Amino acid sequence: MVDVVAIERHVQHGNGIAAVKLGPLYAFVRPSNPLAPIPGAYAYLSAFLTTDDKSASTKANTYGKPLWYGRFDRTTTLPGDYMIGQAGTFFIAAQQSLLTTLLVECNRVITVRTTTASVAGAAGFGAQPYADNTERFNGVIAMAGWPASILAGTKGKSNESQLPGDVRTPWVAVLVPAYPGVTIRTGDQLTDDLARTFTISSAELTDLGWRLTAEYAGT
Repeated sequence: MVDVVAIERHVQHGNGIAAVKLGPLYAFVRPSNPLAPIPGAYAYLSAFLTTDDKSASTKANTYGKPLWYGRFDRTTTLPGDYMIGQAGTFFIAAQQSLLTTLLVECNRVITVRTTTASVAGAAGFGAQPYADNTERFNGVIAMAGWPASILAGTKGKSNESQLPGDVRTPWVAVLVPAYPGVTIRTGDQLTDDLARTFTISSAELTDLGWRLTAEYAGT
């Protein structure tokens, strides 16, 4: 019988040796609080990053590609951990057995708020506030300070005013690690470190983390 655990251990030992020779040191951190995901205590490992899963790859990255492949001794790391170094900030999306580690490059820092819409008729009779997800800054903060990938989508939403000078409202694709007990839903609000605000239009929890699409809602 093939001892996959033993093979994995030898593979990671080899990856660690190669990373020391080929890659710089990265600080590895594990989020322990959804409101403060980057703690002050770091563990350091050498890591070698490529744009595909071939160990000898020399291909440069291209536009709109947040995925990288990492080679390092991952015996002490887990999916969802962040690594921070000279090439930027990344989170580990997957550590599948005997396969190269999948990483996501982070270019923004995000905060997610749950929506607190007013519900018509819930507080008396007569005129009521507009019952939609408009109270974005009154919502509960579910995640704050999370490095994430935010890249432009391939389309946008037509402006309802339909004026000659109007452009489509842009939307973005967002990748961010999952955190136990935190659920992101359609209608939640997302802000980034550029003070942009987005309304989340779809939220898919995958085994690689959250995959979101969001529509620009202004600053």
